[in-house]
Amino acid sequence: MKKSVSMVVVIAVLVIAALWFFNNKKPISNNVETAEAEITPSHVATQERQAFDKQTQESDTTEILDDDFSEFEQQVLKSQVQNVANQYADTARFPVGSQPVRNVNDVRQPEPFEETEVETPFDTDSGETIGVSAAVDKFQYFSNETINVRLELTNLPDGAFVKANAIVASAQGDTPLETQLDAINDSQSVLIGAFDTSVVPAQSLSSEMFVKVFIEVGGEPFLTTVAFNYAIAAAQL
Repeated sequence: MKKSVSMVVVIAVLVIAALWFFNNKKPISNNVETAEAEITPSHVATQERQAFDKQTQESDTTEILDDDFSEFEQQVLKSQVQNVANQYADTARFPVGSQPVRNVNDVRQPEPFEETEVETPFDTDSGETIGVSAAVDKFQYFSNETINVRLELTNLPDGAFVKANAIVASAQGDTPLETQLDAINDSQSVLIGAFDTSVVPAQSLSSEMFVKVFIEVGGEPFLTTVAFNYAIAAAQL
């Protein structure tokens, strides 16, 4: 009887040990599976995809630059952009309405008896550029003097008909002084005219005046102006 009881106790111990072993083994298996799942998370795949996309983008950008611009053209473009940036930085150092004088000729006052000339290029409807130079024989005029005007045209179209007239004006408007400019050569490239200031009332003239020159070349109109000073006598002897 004692032997039978001992066998039952041994079997019971073995069964309990087996149950304990299997119960503790299952969580370990679960932990291993969880760890294996954590080794390949979704963010690893995302990082690999981002790295691939970045490499592809850089490769595509390089190919586009190589296709559109040569190395020399890229250097030229960089130089131009840098030049614009430098010019802007230089200009921005001063107020918009108070920029420094960089060219003396821009503010040069003509001498009183020096011929005053204005040169202006004009683009025509046909795509050509006509050079227009208008001048008066001096900068300072006095009462009753004659104002002589000269107009020169360059790069005229072959056979184009040229017509020009001039008007003396002030800041208040046009004066009665008007003249037709006549060509002095067959090509009609040089035209002259004159104003007699003695035939207009003195009140129509002011100290600062200018000549407006209206030009037609083949029916296409252009306008240029030349400034001058006019000294009005305070009294006559």
